Amino acid sequence: MTSANVTLICQIWSRLLATTIGPDDDFFDHGGYSLLLIEMVIQAEEAGLTIDPEQVFDHRTPAALAAALDATLETAR
Repeated sequence: MTSANVTLICQIWSRLLATTIGPDDDFFDHGGYSLLLIEMVIQAEEAGLTIDPEQVFDHRTPAALAAALDATLETAR
C-alpha cells in the first residue's frame, strides 16, 4: 500500500467527516453514510484515485482501502 494514497484518503475523509481520520479509522464508524460516500468517490477521482463505492464497504479504513486499490492496480498490469 502506498503511504501517499493512505494520506490522501485520510485527508479526504477528514474533510468530509469533519474530524481527524487516521489510517485505521472506519469511514462508517465516524459518521460516513451513502451520500457522503459518493462525494468521497468524486473527491478521490479529482485527486487521481479511482474508487468504487463498493470498495469502501469492503475496505472501511484508509489503510485497507489503499491496499485494495494497490492490489487492483497490480492485477490490471
